Amino acid sequence: MLPGLAPIRPIVTIFDVDKLYRNDWNDSLKHPVYTDVSKTAGIIHPGFGLGVAIADINKDGWKDIYVTNDFYGSDLLYINNKNGTFTERAKEYFKHTSQNAMAMT
Repeated sequence: MLPGLAPIRPIVTIFDVDKLYRNDWNDSLKHPVYTDVSKTAGIIHPGFGLGVAIADINKDGWKDIYVTNDFYGSDLLYINNKNGTFTERAKEYFKHTSQNAMAMT
């Protein structure tokens, strides 16, 4: 390994994956309750997300999620499947993404 380069991390833990929370409003408490739906929604790819953008990337009327990652993960593009799940498809939509993007504007 070259000096100054971090090794690729082969082990993925629950802490290496971004989270998606659903806002479940609770009428009796009069405030939201956030439910982690990451796994069931397909947010399962390793990353260290530092920036997120919500936009209709494929122009189908449904919001998609773009995540910029730092350290060992490439950026991720989660395309909305219109049923509460997402599919990661960055390689299909982009020729290149930044490694260690850290943020977006």
